[in-house]
Amino acid sequence: LLGADHPLDITGLYYDITGRPGPYAPWALGPWIWRDEVAGQALVEADLQTIRDLDLATTGYWIDRPYATDVNSFDFKAGDYEDPEAMFALASSLGFAMALWHTPYVDSDGVLSGALYQEADAAGYFAPLGSTGIYKWGPPLDFTNPEAMSWWQSLLEPYRALGVVGYKLDYAEEVVTGVN
Repeated sequence: LLGADHPLDITGLYYDITGRPGPYAPWALGPWIWRDEVAGQALVEADLQTIRDLDLATTGYWIDRPYATDVNSFDFKAGDYEDPEAMFALASSLGFAMALWHTPYVDSDGVLSGALYQEADAAGYFAPLGSTGIYKWGPPLDFTNPEAMSWWQSLLEPYRALGVVGYKLDYAEEVVTGVN
């Protein structure tokens, strides 16, 4: 429990315990735009160009699902995204920070993600019992497990190399501790 003579001083006491926040990226403070269930690279590029043509004050754009072959197959679906490098180069040239939709799951039934699911299962990367069991794509990853976290971060590396700066983290609201 923290207390101070002035309510705003409580924040400083909290930071003394937890550490002060690090530097922030200026683009993160500006407006972001996204399109639900974006239909491929051509539409993303058209959105980016239209936003600039209309001179909208927008600092970021996130690509929503389904951009990958499967949920968290860590790729761009070949038929829908012909040249992701060019798309990210365009975004950068227009001054956009780019983010992707993401979840804490690996689709067990996916064409590409099925192998990742098997790898995670064999390594024990899934969360222990305690969720509702209503998840759509398999059990959630256990991000409290350092090995699972390291594995997941390595899978994100190709996105980071393209210029992805963040993720819209979605789902997992169905994970309820203590419910089996």
